[in-house]
Amino acid sequence: MVKVIKIGEEDEETTPIPDEELITTELDDYKIKQKFVKKVYYTLIGVLYFTFCALFNYYVIGVEYYGQEISFETEPLLWFFLDTFVLALIFPIVLLILSFASGGILFGVFGGLTYGSFGLLARGIMKILGFDLELIFPELVGHTGVVSKPNVLGKFTSYNLSVEIEKAGLYGNSFWHGNNIAARSKGDEIPVDTKVKVIEANYWSLSSLLRNSPVITVVPDE
Repeated sequence: MVKVIKIGEEDEETTPIPDEELITTELDDYKIKQKFVKKVYYTLIGVLYFTFCALFNYYVIGVEYYGQEISFETEPLLWFFLDTFVLALIFPIVLLILSFASGGILFGVFGGLTYGSFGLLARGIMKILGFDLELIFPELVGHTGVVSKPNVLGKFTSYNLSVEIEKAGLYGNSFWHGNNIAARSKGDEIPVDTKVKVIEANYWSLSSLLRNSPVITVVPDE
């Protein structure tokens, strides 16, 4: 196309307009805020775990070695923190050995209860400090999701479904189960790929504590 410029008129520069503007959606904003709160949560768990290992190292393992007194000189402190770091690495291996000594059945129990305990402490501290825990531990009642697959435990559990929920916080970010929350149907059996709505959520049952995730009851979302 040929651009015609009339005499006496200046050629005005036009600002290019992008084809698509970057729009921050509500979900994007939610994920940004959630990412920050999640980092604080995991950092707190790490600090609590290392503190536990340091106390265990000092009061249980190192009674004679440290003489119940830590010197503030550089070298003794350096050795103490090095010992604690090694202990922090060894603890999970010990739990793994103990669990497999029982046939592997107790691995999930030991792991879930240990991680769950530090998680509860971290949540308590964050609540006192005023963090919005709803971003990582939301109330799931009223949320909608999709049945992704049957529960791998099948007939051995009353929660025979796995449901994916978009804004499930850390409940949908499990190391063991991914974005699959254990669920059961309120009425008839619900097939895979059905959209469902959460009508009940249990956060404190033995099953939920071991999974470090709630177990839910769902109905088809019509």
